[in-house]
Amino acid sequence: MISLLRWLILSIVLVAAANPGLTLAQGTVQGTVTDSRNGQPVSGALLRLGYSALGSWSPTSGISAAVSGADGRYAFSMVPVGSYLMKIEPAPPLLPEFWPDIPCYPGPQCSVGLYAGVVVANGATFVADVSLGTAGRISGEVRALAGSMPVPLAEVTAYRPSGSGYVLVQGTTGIDGRYQFDGVPPGPYRVYVDGGPNYIREIYDDIPCSFNCQGGDPAETIVTAVSDQDVSGIDFALAAAGRITGTVRNTGGTGLAHPIGIALYRLSGGQLAIVNSQIVQGNDAGGAFAFDALNPGAYVLRTYYAGGAFVYAGEVYQDRDCAADDCTPDEVAQGTPIALAPAQVVTGLDLQVDPAASISGCVQGPLNQALSAVDVVAYAWRPLGFGFGYVNVGATRTGIDGCYRLDYLATNPGDLRLRTHNSAGFADEVYGGGPCLGGTCALGIGATIAVPHDADLSGYSFTLGAGPAIDGILIGTPGGRGIPNVELEFYSGTGVRLRAEDGALLRTRPDGRFTTYAFADGTYFLAWSIVEGAYAGRYVLGLARTPFGEPWPDPTLGTPLTISGAQGIAGLEIVAEPNFVHTDGFE
Repeated sequence: MISLLRWLILSIVLVAAANPGLTLAQGTVQGTVTDSRNGQPVSGALLRLGYSALGSWSPTSGISAAVSGADGRYAFSMVPVGSYLMKIEPAPPLLPEFWPDIPCYPGPQCSVGLYAGVVVANGATFVADVSLGTAGRISGEVRALAGSMPVPLAEVTAYRPSGSGYVLVQGTTGIDGRYQFDGVPPGPYRVYVDGGPNYIREIYDDIPCSFNCQGGDPAETIVTAVSDQDVSGIDFALAAAGRITGTVRNTGGTGLAHPIGIALYRLSGGQLAIVNSQIVQGNDAGGAFAFDALNPGAYVLRTYYAGGAFVYAGEVYQDRDCAADDCTPDEVAQGTPIALAPAQVVTGLDLQVDPAASISGCVQGPLNQALSAVDVVAYAWRPLGFGFGYVNVGATRTGIDGCYRLDYLATNPGDLRLRTHNSAGFADEVYGGGPCLGGTCALGIGATIAVPHDADLSGYSFTLGAGPAIDGILIGTPGGRGIPNVELEFYSGTGVRLRAEDGALLRTRPDGRFTTYAFADGTYFLAWSIVEGAYAGRYVLGLARTPFGEPWPDPTLGTPLTISGAQGIAGLEIVAEPNFVHTDGFE
């Protein structure tokens, strides 16, 4: 894709060609290239004007490269006005760079930031002198403060501070605790070390750091790499680190049903600073967490939302419930401080969490009989793509007693709704909105439910009426076995998919049988897909199988299924291949 800058330059050239008498806005760029080691001019260096796009440099079309002469001088003439990033490529051992003094590192691509230091004005000369250097070296050793033993496999990082060109070099110490970075472009570097979980991380020189050592410290010592020199003695003496461990469980001590986040903060002078965070996975009876490489001091712990559909009530150690699903900084600051001495290991911290909110109720049929295996879905108006829409925020299934419980619901301002989905031929309902026969449930109808934080709402029950359903079986060949776990799609007479909001909830059972939700009187069409195996393909009832990769047929071209007089269809036998229908019990 042509960049905006290149497009503007090309437009100027085209306008000039079409209007010979037009004077273009142009300027000049010139300067001298020297060797930083001795101040002598550098000849034969290639200089090009370009721009930065997505972190990579590209030359500007229409502007020829310049080469420095024997006196080190170079010049660009008739340069269109604008801002440019100038790249300088000398012969080795001198290192390439961008003006002014921005290292071109690592490798030939030369990743760069959004620099544009050369600014050309109309009729003006921009002077950009260049001082090139050669690679240097940074070296040192990492030892334990106690006993002065070498620390092997410590990760040492050196990188340019912000604004001086991004260069990052990393390596690990050897068995003797020593490290060495070769080929380092000259300039300032921040150096820090991570000695592993048993040591406190440090920024040079002897500045403890925690989670974000790259952020630097006002008391740090900047290390300056010099051309052709070994900057040695960049040594570290690491203090033994502390450790905080514990568990997160459901209230009552049971294992977590779903993942939850836990964050550790450093508390100093009433101010909080995040140290680290991690996700404690669900279905883990231990629910264990551990924070290593900690400096001595006071800490606080809190839980946080880990993403997904399941939300816990926010909690700060020790047993302090937050007022909402997430905890505010003020609430975190009120947590019980955890005092950590040098090299101390604090164990046995236990956090117990509750679902953020719950809704429960029962589903029964027209004869007050309990209906099991009915899906109850909670949905709400939420951001969806580039706009808003109804999004499922929880789902569960009724038990043998016909009752359900939806846990881990996020607090919401009162827009939550409930609906059912059954495969027993009953008419599903939107809570407080009546039945939805066959066609898509009108999601915007029904009663909205306010879900206060940490609430346990009960009594949200449904009584489903009888309705005409379709009952049948999907088999591979006549007289063969049923095909399980196949999603069935029903379409209206005009080709609109019904109940698409329920996704894959309507599937064949393990024996291949299925019973739909209730339908209103009308004409319907059936389609399904079998993903793998001998019958893989896309199907429409009454049409031949369509292999994957070919256009899918219009479902309204298939065999219609007619519901009339509130009478359902029973005994529908569908054969996948050859695709035909047995009409036992219906016409």
